[in-house]
Amino acid sequence: MRRNWGTILLAVFLAFLLWFYAKTQRTYNIAITVPVEYRGLSPELAFVEPPDTEVLAELTVKGGSLLGLIFLKPRIAVDLSRVRLGKNVITLGPSNLDARGMSLGIRGFKPPELEFVLDTVAKKRPAVVPQLRGEPQKGYAVAGVRALGSAVVEGPGTLMAQTREIYTEPVNIEGRSSGFRARANLIPPFPTARLFPNDVEVEVIIEPLSRKTIAVPLAPEGKRARLSQDSVILEIEGPASLVSSFSGTVGRVKTDTLKPGVYRISPDIRLPRDIKLTKMEPDKVEVRVW
Repeated sequence: MRRNWGTILLAVFLAFLLWFYAKTQRTYNIAITVPVEYRGLSPELAFVEPPDTEVLAELTVKGGSLLGLIFLKPRIAVDLSRVRLGKNVITLGPSNLDARGMSLGIRGFKPPELEFVLDTVAKKRPAVVPQLRGEPQKGYAVAGVRALGSAVVEGPGTLMAQTREIYTEPVNIEGRSSGFRARANLIPPFPTARLFPNDVEVEVIIEPLSRKTIAVPLAPEGKRARLSQDSVILEIEGPASLVSSFSGTVGRVKTDTLKPGVYRISPDIRLPRDIKLTKMEPDKVEVRVW
């Protein structure tokens, strides 16, 4: 028997349309995450902590609108034109949901309220502290690093008052044998801070390592004491320009907490940050306290 394929296909298509229509007329309870948009905040106010950016919306939708959710995302609109300094609590309701033209029934939101704290905006130009990552090529050392620019930080006054400096993201110096300049992004000092600009140029000075031997005088600190010798010999290492210009220091021998007697103590040697002490002769001196 010859089949009428056209009639069969038409019947299947009509059945599908009937099924699809029935599905689109059904009502569904769903819960979806929707973004929060804050509108109308005065430029003189700032969030102390980042506010919620998403809420869970519990909705009642018909099948047709359910399909629309695939292409259009509802959102929560929060009007901040009437907020005040300090803590604010906004209860979410149907008027906050921007349904993007879809017919959506609202059963509730989680959380049902949005809480945030506002402060007056303050601005400051703090010191920029570059950070480094890695090590120079063997036989070389960092002789100096500095930021060649600055940035204005803007944010809530209470947090700005605590901001003294800002840091760059680490600049990679791995395997370097000469100085260079590179741009580095700035790290916000707190989550709600804004930076203008958000990066600076950093100069890194790298020099060959140099060694030097010097005699350093000793001095007791504290109670009456006598040292077995008046100096020690130091071997120091560091960037060539810093080592060559280093004129010396004084070794301190602390005796203020010692009872009368004889002791062997390592002198306290303070050197510039980029110069290292590799050897001291002798490493301890005899101290007589009375």
